[in-house]
Amino acid sequence: MVVIHRAHGFRFVIYTADHEPAHVHITGPGQAKINLVGADGRPELVSFVGIKHTRCGG
Repeated sequence: MVVIHRAHGFRFVIYTADHEPAHVHITGPGQAKINLVGADGRPELVSFVGIKHTRCGG
């Protein structure tokens, strides 16, 4: 497990021996999984539990 980033109480983690496709696990006050390259070539949200969306600055 490699923690690649920490922000706002979340840890962004890559497990080096994990399965394809390449993805990031986010843990903290909730959990999420994001594929680094989705069907359209952009990052793709796979799943999330207990994370609320808030907008910064407004």
